Amino acid sequence: MSANIYEEDTAAVIASALREAGERPIVVAPTRDAVAAVGRVGRREVSPTGVRLLAHEELLRETRRDFFLSTRIADVVTDPADDVRTLPDQYGDTVVVGPDATFALATGGDAAAGIAAVDNTGAQTLWREYESLFDEAEAMGLRVPGRTALLDAAAETLGEELTTDLAAAATAADDGDGGDLTDGVSLLVLVGAAHGRQFYTLGAWAEDAGVASKATVSRAKQRLEDAGLVETEKVPADVGRPRQRLRLVDESLANADGRRLHEVVAAIDD
Repeated sequence: MSANIYEEDTAAVIASALREAGERPIVVAPTRDAVAAVGRVGRREVSPTGVRLLAHEELLRETRRDFFLSTRIADVVTDPADDVRTLPDQYGDTVVVGPDATFALATGGDAAAGIAAVDNTGAQTLWREYESLFDEAEAMGLRVPGRTALLDAAAETLGEELTTDLAAAATAADDGDGGDLTDGVSLLVLVGAAHGRQFYTLGAWAEDAGVASKATVSRAKQRLEDAGLVETEKVPADVGRPRQRLRLVDESLANADGRRLHEVVAAIDD
């Protein structure tokens, strides 16, 4: 029988529970805080085979609308299109369940706990029940790649320096109120402008990486232009139409940290 888990916060309890639960664990009926906690747990820290989510539909829709959280969750699961599924309404308590152990999440004040199943037989029974429930549930894909894959692709195509700033700004979004796809793509364009990148290059990378279409990137650029944050200058091309290089209107943002860049994007009034 596994021992109960006692930690200072939900994220630490979930990380410990996922490590002890075994391969392909399922987080069942998570709260918004629990989903955010799962997103803060790297897959290498828990199950190398990936985590699965079985959550209420409205919470999953809310999660999908948060671009930054979605990329974090997509990092932890094996298949973002299939490993996130909807849960019937009658299930209401957060449980981390796996073949080796099952824990019920309990929180109160400044502490959190994972209460272990009574014995190994009970844990196995719960595992079979939830595995069956997951198999019958409807998938609700996340629509975005994982954060690590995105940053790896960005480093290869857009360069290490730009990617470092983009990662810092995304982390600031994780620590704040997050943001939707518009905010995520706007952040990419703003960081690109801070590094003087060509707009075409950013749009092509975003589309190839599965982040957003070139049209969505174009709308984000227009959003930043309307807010007086970026502008473009023409770059002559040997063949075809001239390219556009992004520039910051406020040069002080060139040295801004990730948190400041996220704050600027989040403050735009749409």
